[in-house]
Amino acid sequence: MSDMDLEAFKFAISQPGALTAALNYYRNIVTLYLDDDWLRDGQTRITSPTLIVWGDQDPFLTKKTLDFIPNFVENSTIRFVGGASHWVQQDEPQIVNDFIREFVQAS
Repeated sequence: MSDMDLEAFKFAISQPGALTAALNYYRNIVTLYLDDDWLRDGQTRITSPTLIVWGDQDPFLTKKTLDFIPNFVENSTIRFVGGASHWVQQDEPQIVNDFIREFVQAS
């Protein structure tokens, strides 16, 4: 990540309410996992073509997480980016852009 990118992130997160909004996402994840009936009911399904871009060095989400995707995403394409972390779009922006371009053109 460049110094300019880092400064942009620091500026964005310093805005009033920004950090609260970011933390609320993670607070809500806990709630979703405690009440995961919405995932098991078989009716909550994503049917739109979906591209998942995954950094193969993600320290937070393992590839095992992907085993669950077919349960609720019918039409998914998974693309891995070698050497990329959880922040794959910052680590390898050109590769991510290429994956998105290819996916959109094929759809």
